[in-house]
Amino acid sequence: MIATLLLAQILAAAPATTATPVAKADTGQTTLVAPPARVESQSSGTRTLADVARERKLGIKGVKGGGFSAAKSTVAPATSTMTDQDKTILKYGEPEKRNVTGFIANGKYYHHEQWIYSWAYLYFEDGRQTAVQSR
Repeated sequence: MIATLLLAQILAAAPATTATPVAKADTGQTTLVAPPARVESQSSGTRTLADVARERKLGIKGVKGGGFSAAKSTVAPATSTMTDQDKTILKYGEPEKRNVTGFIANGKYYHHEQWIYSWAYLYFEDGRQTAVQSR
């Protein structure tokens, strides 16, 4: 059991040097495909988030070569789930009055709101702010 675990760790840590057999579709033939080349550290010395994740997964410690660069990361930044209406409430507070209308056109429901503040009218269509009118 211990020998199997050690062998599995050694094989996981060792770079793949042999070709991988791949079956071609519709022909039944099998060909050997070389493994992808290993990517060495970037010449600039900065590591991306993908590099850090790979190092953690492989258990590599003490990697030299600069700091972490979020600018070069391939991971998408977190997006805000707040609507324009939520942002408006956070910025200006609740409106004095809301006039809400909705209608169906071409099989789609449209939702319109007019928010009345003491200083302006704000217009929203389907949760997105479309106009501001001074009072």
